[in-house]
Amino acid sequence: MSRVLNRIGSNKIPPQRIELDTNKKISVMPDADTLTLDYKAEFTSNPELFDSCKSIWDFKTAYYLLHPDMTARNFPEIVTLIKQSDDPAKTLAEMAGNLESEIKSYNNLQNVMNNIDLPLIPVLAKMESHGVRINHGKFSSIQSKLESRITEIESTITNTAGIRINLNSPQQVSWLLFEKLGFTPEGMTKSGNSYATDSGVLERLAKISENISCPGAEIPKLLLEHRELTKMLTSFVIPFQRAADSDSIIHTTFEPAMTGTGRLSSREPNLQNIPAFGHWANEIKSGLTPVNPENIFVSADYSQVELRILAHMSGESKLIEAFNNNRDIHTETASWVFGVMPELVTSELRRAAKMINFGLLYGMSSFGLAERLDISREEAKNIMTRYFDAVPSVKNFIDNIISQAKSRGYTQTLSGRIRPVNEIPAKKFALDRAIINSPIQGTAADIARIAMINCTGELFLQVHDSLVCECKESEAQETAQMLREIMKSSGGEINNLEVETKSGKTLASV
Repeated sequence: MSRVLNRIGSNKIPPQRIELDTNKKISVMPDADTLTLDYKAEFTSNPELFDSCKSIWDFKTAYYLLHPDMTARNFPEIVTLIKQSDDPAKTLAEMAGNLESEIKSYNNLQNVMNNIDLPLIPVLAKMESHGVRINHGKFSSIQSKLESRITEIESTITNTAGIRINLNSPQQVSWLLFEKLGFTPEGMTKSGNSYATDSGVLERLAKISENISCPGAEIPKLLLEHRELTKMLTSFVIPFQRAADSDSIIHTTFEPAMTGTGRLSSREPNLQNIPAFGHWANEIKSGLTPVNPENIFVSADYSQVELRILAHMSGESKLIEAFNNNRDIHTETASWVFGVMPELVTSELRRAAKMINFGLLYGMSSFGLAERLDISREEAKNIMTRYFDAVPSVKNFIDNIISQAKSRGYTQTLSGRIRPVNEIPAKKFALDRAIINSPIQGTAADIARIAMINCTGELFLQVHDSLVCECKESEAQETAQMLREIMKSSGGEINNLEVETKSGKTLASV
């Protein structure tokens, strides 16, 4: 008899074990001894229920693999449909059978489910259970400093402008900048109710104001700082303190079935989204320490993994050769694009090449490159032409990936993960950018998932291209070596992956 573990609702609702009556005829049914509606939720709450399970088939994972951009919105409705049916077990089994058949129609998607996504779930549950320690004294000090500086900025802007406004209101900020202070607006918001005041606009106004000495010239820069500090306070400092349990441990929730490309997400609180750089980001990370105060962190980070995947998928010989010979890819790119010897590439040219390399991974246009490099659109177009002339296989890959995805209706990673084109929440040029990026970022996500499954250390955090373990200080080198070897071998046919490791007593040091 096949068993169905049917868990519907939140963590506060006890799990329900429903036995499936196999005398009821069901035309197609997954070949597994245990069916689950939401394996991640069930295993997190009741891992002992799965001790004797030989094979598992999970409805939510299957639905996510077929509809990655729709799962967050549609899955709750499907749960309700199953729950309210006359025979929930039979309904689940029938719907599961239909999904199973659809999964088998895609090349290697069954393999992604059985060997990547399902084995990852117990790993995530263990990571969540382990958690990370918060230094309450440190976070209390950070909060006090942030609140003080935010108040100071608000007072400065009020005194300079001669009127107090809500700095978190885009409409009021728009009025202040463009009507009260007379800055030149660049465009309207999507709603059309006011002039745009997004970070890009504020950054350009701040740059223009550097050479202006009139009253209010410093306000765009202050507004940028206010937004940064407010985000640090409301997105990290306060939520992290509230999320800590009585032992000062934060237990985030990792979501394996949320993003369109296969990347993991983190919530309540979001430990993945702490900015990589900046004073306040460093302060926040310095307040996060190992659960065992005597232990340390060891992190391992893939070096330029998406560019290495692009080199492999496009077959571009210049990129492959550069990576195989451990040459700096941004310096090499600058040399190709700007026609100078690698040893003569300046930091400014390398920075521009870095923008080109990573911008292409997200399908950046000449307009986007011009904006980032602060150059004319014509100059940006010429740079992109020279780039594609230097690496023609990359251009062919991009053209082919867009054509192929629109023809067959989905993108696909090297492992077999798909993303239906008609479900991607983007249109026109944004859609093409998503199509270019999905197989590359998705392949990187698959590689990271495989590495997590194979990791033998006390893994507690994954942030896209990096894994972080907690271990005894005496085991740091051994743990770093384990991570390096496992992560490099998780790329399969991509054999030029490089991994950099660090260790330290706080997240700021790794």
